[in-house]
This record gives sequence, C-alpha cells and structure tokens, in this order.
Amino acid sequence: MATFSKTDLKYDYNWNQDDNAGSNYKDFYDQININKAEGNEVLYFCEKFLEVHSLAPTLENFLHVETLLQSKTAATLEKRLELYNFIALHWTNSDIDNIYNNAIENNQGDYSSTSPIN
Repeated sequence: MATFSKTDLKYDYNWNQDDNAGSNYKDFYDQININKAEGNEVLYFCEKFLEVHSLAPTLENFLHVETLLQSKTAATLEKRLELYNFIALHWTNSDIDNIYNNAIENNQGDYSSTSPIN
C-alpha cells in the first residue's frame, strides 16, 4: 500500500489519536465507522480504497477519494462500507469506469466478503 502523509491531504483534520489510529482500532465501533474529522483515519481509508480497487497510488487519485469522502453528499455517511460504495458509485475517472465489475471479479462487489479495513 502506498504511503501518503498528512501534508498530502486537502482538508484540515484533528490529529489527536495515535499515529496508527487508522489501522489500529480501539474498539468494534472504530472498525465499522470512520471518523471523517480524524486525519489518521482519513489517510488510512483513502489509501485502502486505492488498494482495494487496484487504483494507481497517485496523489490525484488519493485526493479524489478524500474529496468524495468529505463531500456534502457523503456528510451523513459514517460506515466504511457505505463510504466505499458511495465513492465507487461517484467516481468518474476513466481509469475505473468498470470499478464494480472489477470488484465483483475480485469477489468484493459489496465488500461483504472482506473484513473491515485492517
């Protein structure tokens, strides 16, 4: 997985949790939901989205995930799986026009076959 840093992020975040907060969950709730105000969780989420969808780990793709994650349309979404599906649905980059087909081929169409991000 590519490693981006907080300087790569477009939006401002809280950095109160551990440096590994995105990948080291404190409880079950953290595994299901994402705190979109916490920088480490956003970093990890964006990186994992690119990895799961076999997208090039470019800054452009990373920022596109972040922008969709922070969009007003996604404001009420907190669950990781809902956010994955939302971003995949709203992604218009020609590199992944067939994102659902690729996900289904990899048995990840609804993400139910995968554990929460870890």
